[in-house]
Parts: sequence; structure tokens; C-alpha cells
Amino acid sequence: MTTTFKTIVLMGRQQTAGVAETLNALVAYLQTNAINIAIEKESAPMITNLNFPVVEREQLQGKCDLIIVVGGDGSLLSAAHFAAAQNIPVLGINRGRLGFLTDIRPDEIENIGKILKGDYLEEVRFLLSTSIQHKESTIAKKQALNDVVLLPSENNRMIEFTIYIDNQ
Repeated sequence: MTTTFKTIVLMGRQQTAGVAETLNALVAYLQTNAINIAIEKESAPMITNLNFPVVEREQLQGKCDLIIVVGGDGSLLSAAHFAAAQNIPVLGINRGRLGFLTDIRPDEIENIGKILKGDYLEEVRFLLSTSIQHKESTIAKKQALNDVVLLPSENNRMIEFTIYIDNQ
């Protein structure tokens, strides 16, 4: 099997039904295809036979070519935050309710073989740069993949927003 993905990092959302089972099935599938595997540190307790490297989320760059995340859209968005900063592609296996962003259902793990052979279309998404300013100081600055939600600290207060897109 020819692949551009030499090392794949796996991650999943703990305490979500079916995630551990899907991660372990994914490990078995990737091992039969001679793919190097690493597991994200917080996901490591879900792997039954952990005999490969454990890595921190913030230190994936240069250690993997692809991240496969098992969970829902929220899990994929969480992974995308640090994957985008490290320029690593992400593939999602849906174990959530909706699955708008995740690509593969748990019963379709064999479809990963097509991706490993190069049979895929990469979808590049833009990031939203968000900063929150109060008076003259910046309180927070973040990147967002899908959307930005602004909430007051107390639900019964009025808040005012000024929103700029491309400095307009």
C-alpha cells in the first residue's frame, strides 16, 4: 500500500459512547496496513494494547502526517484548533450525533484505506481570526474554524458588538 501518510496520530473524546471501541478497531486496521501510529496523550487510556508513542497535542508537528479523530463535530473542531496551527490534516470518524464535519462512520473504517492510497479530496477551510477588545486593550485573541460564539458573563446583561470582516 502506497501512502503519503507515514505516521498517523489517533485521538478520541473520552466518555463518549463507542469512541474507545472505534479507536481500538482503528489501531488494528492501521497496524495491518503497516502504518506508524501514535496516540494523543489524553486518548491513550482508551487504547487496550498501547505499544506505540504517546504525544502531546501541542507537539505533533514533525511527528505525524495525519490526525484521525474519533468523536463528533466538537471533537473534530477541538483537534482542528491545534492541527491548523501545526499544518497537519485532520480526518474525522463520527461518534457524535450530527456529523456535519466528520467524514467517516465507524462502520466504514476500511474507507481509510482509500485515503491511505491517495484517493481523497482535501478540503481546505479558512480560519476566522477573532480578538476581543475592551477599551484600548486586547483581552483575548483566538483562531476559529467554524464559528465564534460570544456570550456575556451574566445572561441578563446587555452587550454590544462591533464586528469587522476583512477590516470592514
